[in-house]
Amino acid sequence: LNVYKVMSENITQAIALNGVVVTKQPLIKNMRIIKKETLKLIANWVSRSSDTAMVLENFIPPLLDAVLLDYQRTAVPDAREPEVLSCMSAIVNKLAGHITSEVPKIFDAVFECTLE
Repeated sequence: LNVYKVMSENITQAIALNGVVVTKQPLIKNMRIIKKETLKLIANWVSRSSDTAMVLENFIPPLLDAVLLDYQRTAVPDAREPEVLSCMSAIVNKLAGHITSEVPKIFDAVFECTLE
């Protein structure tokens, strides 16, 4: 999760300094690949986890804070990672009724900015 945060911060700073054109540079593309693969890894881990209580209590709160905030604050739609949506879907599918209280937070973070 820390890798995801660092890559997000670096990409955000690069876009702020150099504009959206920076997303085409190899370094930024590689950072985005790291973010995507991190999200895929998280989704797979959550999907295969057998201890939903541990996942829900210890992993989901910091994950939602980091990933949803990053997705929501990314001003450039092309710089948002669609894997965030897949990851959130995997989490909600796995945790089902246990994550109901977090679903409005997820919807708030992803719906409006995704439709832009």
